[in-house]
Amino acid sequence: MADFGMAIMTQEYAKQAAKEAEKQQQIDKAVQQDCLDAINKVANDIVSVNPDISEIVTTHLGLENDPQTRRFLEFVATATSFASMKFVERLRNIPELVGSIKRLLIEMMKEIKEFSDIANELQDLIHCFIKLVVNTKQNMTLVMAPLQESIDHMEIIADALSPNSDKSLENRDKEDIELALQGMSCGIEKLLQLARTSKQESSNLDEKINVMKKNIQEKRIVVEGRLEIAKCAPWLEAAGGGFAGFLVGDALVAGPILGSAGAIIIGGIAFPPVLAIIAAALVGGALVGSIVYLVKKLWARHNRKALAYLNEVLKLLVKLSDANLYFCNYMARAEAGASKILNETSQIQRTITTGSERYRKINARICTEAIQSTNEMITCIKEIVQIDMSEWSSSSAVLSFASSSSKAESSIKAIKN
Repeated sequence: MADFGMAIMTQEYAKQAAKEAEKQQQIDKAVQQDCLDAINKVANDIVSVNPDISEIVTTHLGLENDPQTRRFLEFVATATSFASMKFVERLRNIPELVGSIKRLLIEMMKEIKEFSDIANELQDLIHCFIKLVVNTKQNMTLVMAPLQESIDHMEIIADALSPNSDKSLENRDKEDIELALQGMSCGIEKLLQLARTSKQESSNLDEKINVMKKNIQEKRIVVEGRLEIAKCAPWLEAAGGGFAGFLVGDALVAGPILGSAGAIIIGGIAFPPVLAIIAAALVGGALVGSIVYLVKKLWARHNRKALAYLNEVLKLLVKLSDANLYFCNYMARAEAGASKILNETSQIQRTITTGSERYRKINARICTEAIQSTNEMITCIKEIVQIDMSEWSSSSAVLSFASSSSKAESSIKAIKN
């Protein structure tokens, strides 16, 4: 009797299992049909030829030879072909699709490294400017004392050459004047050499800044062109929008576009991105569309960040260029002032021994002018010494750009791996 009861229960279990299996088959068939419908939607939405993209590539300077643009268009072509294939053909071409994504991500990582190099180059230029100004300020401070002494020397000369004096210059007077001129010339020549050297270094720095500005401007044009291409891919937006909320059984795309690897969870199991593409192809075309959309959004966002970064770097370069020009103008003033004083003292030295009353009056006037020029020079030096470098001494702005690039690089590495 017990065996009979067990037999009946076994039959019931078998019937129930058969019903469950039949129900599962129906669900699987429905899921498969939904997936095939999704594949057809992708195939219908994608257009393999986009004349707008071709026009952008030809009109934007540098875009034709841009490796990252080439890799993105390669991915677009591969995704277009992949989405229109039959199920079995898609399985065979999964490595090609995965490879096109990886090659694009590698180019993006190279560019992030390039941004890091740009930050370092800008940092070097700022350090050169700081070093130039600080060293010049220190040397100018050392020249200040001799300049003050030179005024004392010139006052002695002015007194000896005073037109109010009816006495002719004696040998002692001439000796005093000669000593005063020698002492004054020594300090002025040091100042002149310092001003010329600093002005030349400032000019060399300006050339480096202009070269970097030109490179950044050219790079910005390329990035703007990439963003134009991203805007001219409406089929990716349409396909991605259709798949964003699409669920196949327990399958879904997890993680923000740039904040994680975009892992696919199927039946509670998280697949890494490359395997996620394979899994997506196995369950149907819906998730393929989501991954295509993910890559497009990743590329567009990367280039938006790149454009913002390049704009900030360009602003800093313009600011640095203005500050360097401001400093260079100070050096030009110092050079002109020192040359003027040397010319004035040289003229006195050439004519002091003539004994002519006319030259005596002229030299007295020149000496008075030299005193005025020296006082102006001292004022100029004080302004140079007071140049505020606190803003440039802090490199936090440049470093923040580098750290931003590091975050983006981490996101791309997560997706690439």
